[in-house]
Amino acid sequence: MSKYLAGIFFLLFISSCGIFRHRGIAYNKYFGSLDSANNNVQKNFFRYDWFSAKAKITVISDQGKTDFNATIRAKRDSVIWVSISPGLGIEVARVLMTPDSIKVLDRFHKKYEVHDYSLFRNYTSIPVNLNTLEDIISGIPIYFDNKRVRALRKDTLMMLTSSKKKIRNTLYLNPDYTIWRMDVIDSVMGKSLNLKYKEYNHDNVKPFALERELDLNDSHKTDVFITFSKVKINEPLKFPFTVKYE
Repeated sequence: MSKYLAGIFFLLFISSCGIFRHRGIAYNKYFGSLDSANNNVQKNFFRYDWFSAKAKITVISDQGKTDFNATIRAKRDSVIWVSISPGLGIEVARVLMTPDSIKVLDRFHKKYEVHDYSLFRNYTSIPVNLNTLEDIISGIPIYFDNKRVRALRKDTLMMLTSSKKKIRNTLYLNPDYTIWRMDVIDSVMGKSLNLKYKEYNHDNVKPFALERELDLNDSHKTDVFITFSKVKINEPLKFPFTVKYE
């Protein structure tokens, strides 16, 4: 079951540490002023009251390869619901995350578990709660103080850097001010997280990255690849979660 919990974490909190590359990205040298960059990025933020999507996840490490599918539903500030189905579509796990708890139905082992958000300490030193996960689903920068931003330009590349609670976040921007890469560094723990966003979709007014790629700098040499589909927002949803096990 732990590999699926890890997969849920990777799905919501895709992170890694790696060397900066911009192969295949056609950067526009005519970015606006440094002062306006932060405002333009914020205008692109994908926000929702209700959210649903499908996702295909591949996790590759020195321990092997795991493929599975996920169905995600969410209501802002209230709940994130995830159903995990490897391969043939048979559900093996269901997770219900609320502001104060993480509830897990392990259908494969017929177990029910309740956790708090300290569960995520198994995967990252960055503090995680429901709002953090909601921002990550949306592609909104985490631990990014919009009022304390330093803008840098190197050749045709634009970067925005901000620090909050001893955590530094650097955004690498596409020419349209969508985020191409996000690096989060915990200065206390000395660990860093990185996420790459690809294939932005504009069907829901604001851009949403359908592909997200991870190169995790951990002891297991983990790579994670995620593809979203059937993304819908602001349609009321149900979050079925019936406990059958102890």
